[in-house]
Amino acid sequence: MSWVRRLLAAALLAGAFASAVAQDEADRLLDAIKLALFDRDWQTALDQSRSLQQGFPDSVHAGEAIYFEAQALERLGRLKDALDRYQQLVRRPRGVGELHLGQAHLSSVSIAVDLCRQGDCSRLSIAEDALSSSDKGRRYYAALRLSFVPVKSRARRAVPVLREILRAEGDDEIRNRANLALLRIDPKLVERQAAQLGIAGRTLNLEVFDKDDLIVDLVLPLSLADFLVDVIPDEALDDLRKEGLDPRDLVRSIERSPQRILTIRANDFLFRIWIGSSN
Repeated sequence: MSWVRRLLAAALLAGAFASAVAQDEADRLLDAIKLALFDRDWQTALDQSRSLQQGFPDSVHAGEAIYFEAQALERLGRLKDALDRYQQLVRRPRGVGELHLGQAHLSSVSIAVDLCRQGDCSRLSIAEDALSSSDKGRRYYAALRLSFVPVKSRARRAVPVLREILRAEGDDEIRNRANLALLRIDPKLVERQAAQLGIAGRTLNLEVFDKDDLIVDLVLPLSLADFLVDVIPDEALDDLRKEGLDPRDLVRSIERSPQRILTIRANDFLFRIWIGSSN
């Protein structure tokens, strides 16, 4: 019986050795894929991702390889193929981490919208379904992206979630994006919101001069006042803050005094802010 045991032991040892070699090769391929993506060598990343999947389908890296394949396809402009691979991960999230799985969901939404903007809305339901996701970030992202869809009847499906953002979200930047999304879908939606706030027909006007050059000349619905900070050049914002002035407080002060023109000079920058009327 001793020779039987030796034979079994040898077979097990050989199997373990082969498994270790296969794992080392899969690890090497994964490193090569990541390096190719870092170097923006999308075709190499695509080829290596497929080699890993085909050569080592049972590897712990197989799910990651699908994700990286989808990334490479997306960068190569092969959006439909990329979407198919992202959706494969979403449907069967085996061997892929939460970070990559979450990104696969978001990328699926983004590509579905981009395809619709190119004239193919056959996969847009992927983005629309995400509006009812239990994941808040996924739900918000889908609503913001759907606002770019040229078919307005379908873009409007994002409105309830955009209003949810305005109602429940405390992050000013996300709220600003939601307001702009509503503006893209239908300006009247923003007008209705302004009417509810008692500021219908009122606009926020901003001029920023760098020495004698007008570098910002902007008119926004007053309901989008907080977006002001996002359009002032960073250098000008820094000069305002050095003067001890918070741009958001400036907006609120002008809202309280709608007849005034607020003029502020900060180093080389001159700011003029006032409330106007779109009527």
